[in-house]
Amino acid sequence: MIIANEVEIETKYENFIGRQVWFFREGEPYRKFEKPIFLNKDHENQTVVIYHLKDEYRGKIGEKELIETLQEFYPTLLVGAKALNKRRTFLVNDKVVPGPEWLNENNYVDMYYFKNIKIEGYNVGGRVYISAEDLPEEYSGIKLIVCGRNIIDSKLDPFPEVKKYVGYIHADILYKDLIGDKTRINKRDNPRFRELRRQAIKQLRKILEEKGLLPKITIKEREILKKVHKVIADVLQQVPELEKYGILGPWSGRVPTYMKGDEELVSKEIGPSGKTDIPHKDHIEGVDQYGPDINKLIITSKKEGVDKARREYRRTLPKFMLSELAEEDIEAYFEGGDTVVINRKHPLYQFAERTGHYARLYHICRSGLEAIIDYLLKNREIDIDEYFKLKKIITTGLGDAL
Repeated sequence: MIIANEVEIETKYENFIGRQVWFFREGEPYRKFEKPIFLNKDHENQTVVIYHLKDEYRGKIGEKELIETLQEFYPTLLVGAKALNKRRTFLVNDKVVPGPEWLNENNYVDMYYFKNIKIEGYNVGGRVYISAEDLPEEYSGIKLIVCGRNIIDSKLDPFPEVKKYVGYIHADILYKDLIGDKTRINKRDNPRFRELRRQAIKQLRKILEEKGLLPKITIKEREILKKVHKVIADVLQQVPELEKYGILGPWSGRVPTYMKGDEELVSKEIGPSGKTDIPHKDHIEGVDQYGPDINKLIITSKKEGVDKARREYRRTLPKFMLSELAEEDIEAYFEGGDTVVINRKHPLYQFAERTGHYARLYHICRSGLEAIIDYLLKNREIDIDEYFKLKKIITTGLGDAL
């Protein structure tokens, strides 16, 4: 209604056929119901929308603009993906709308699937496309699609310096978290979104590493990043508040991860009591659980075997990396997940590099930690009071750790 004096809508669904017309009178929207003009019982299920444009929009909005809008907001539906278990066809002036160019698989040299992402028992999937050449800025990142709709403000772009990948994730489970006009995701205290982001970024990192697309670091940089991660561990240990946002210190949560041998993770489940099928460390037999009438956290192996299980508290620090971002005025970049990107091209980084080791160490730690809490504020996971509280704690902790 912003662009039109009147909007006609007709819908046929099964045995229903309806028509309504929306219009403004003295600045207020009204609607009226009329007899259908375009659709009848012989048509397939569909909706027809006709805009009677205001004078200032005539010649500015036409077939091209409508097609581009549909390609931006419903990209995967246009190439045959299902939403709510149904496929749909979009037509503009009786012509089928094609998919966007970034979904043309002929443009890429490789394609990967997001695999085994589960959120609250619900499978989430998608694809990553790898290009031989740098892609345009509008292609960047992993687009998040909920019930067919591209949620523009929630794409995942944890490696903005890498310009050779694009993709999408279908995450209908997040429909519960849509807010406003259902075009934004509520990210505040949202475990579903944080868990999806964590798993997706972990897989994306592995894909980009396999393709050799993540920036190489020198021995000198590797040494300073070792010190950075030690300082960040010390600081985050003093900020347990960040745990609920998925940004954890070295021992946060104190929930043990059980291992078989050196590498194989052991699953933990709630189930009937009994003995585990893996001998506990220093025990020959399985670990005793509670009596048969009690459900208790039990440990089960993912594969058959008798290797000893051990408890291991795993470090869960965000990983800091150095790169050259296209935007020189950004000190550091954080997109959630486990990666903080420090911009080598920023003037303060270059000044710190010239000044000396400790100036560089301070700059990397400070700008990275600020990027984390800036991200939380920007995505409404914390309010402004929490932001300043965390900034004060982090600044003090950084001073102590250095």
